Amino acid sequence: MDKVDVQAWLKGKVDEIVKLYEAGQRGEANSAFSAVVGRGRFDNLRQEEKEVAFLKPLEVFAAHWEEKVGLVIAGRIRSWMKDHVGAKEKFELAIALDADYAVAYKYRANAYRDLGDNQNALLDYDKVIALDPNYAIAYSNRGIVYSDSGENQKAVQDYDKAIALDPENSIAYNNRGNAYSDLGENNKALFDYGKAIALDPEYSMAYNNRGIVLSSLGDKQKALLDYDKAIALDP
Repeated sequence: MDKVDVQAWLKGKVDEIVKLYEAGQRGEANSAFSAVVGRGRFDNLRQEEKEVAFLKPLEVFAAHWEEKVGLVIAGRIRSWMKDHVGAKEKFELAIALDADYAVAYKYRANAYRDLGDNQNALLDYDKVIALDPNYAIAYSNRGIVYSDSGENQKAVQDYDKAIALDPENSIAYNNRGNAYSDLGENNKALFDYGKAIALDPEYSMAYNNRGIVLSSLGDKQKALLDYDKAIALDP
């Protein structure tokens, strides 16, 4: 898709999102926004083309929201654009407006993690959980940081909590499987990968991860089947 096509497509989506917002349908507007951010159709554009076609119009749209929410949206856009420093700055502005805004801490923690700053990421995830002890994604994301830091037992505890709060969280099962694999608990890892796949049959990474464990156990045929499925889902 070239820049002109992207701009035309985006204008229609932004108009749709703003109409939802103005009609008071904030949940639907946020879902529509997330769907726009999640599209891969911008990947073939150069950075400066993305700025024109995507980033600037959506940051203007973000201003329609309550200020702290708009700042978080703008930060999410920056994160999607791989501008993690710029994203962190937006989240910090939102936190300056509301020191108890758990969502802003969560996204700033994600930005710290993307910047390789696990220590500050952990502090922010701790803050999120202190503000909202039932925030399943915060436990799951903190578990990722613990795993990245080699603290797999703590990671498992966080994934346990995330799954208890949200039993349909396929990502938490997959990531707990990774932690169990790193701990050498292969049977538990296989169970978790199987559960992640049962919840999301198109979860390519879970097939790939299960294939790695099966291969390490010498079950090459089953591993090949999982690798084939992972490749089919994500060539």
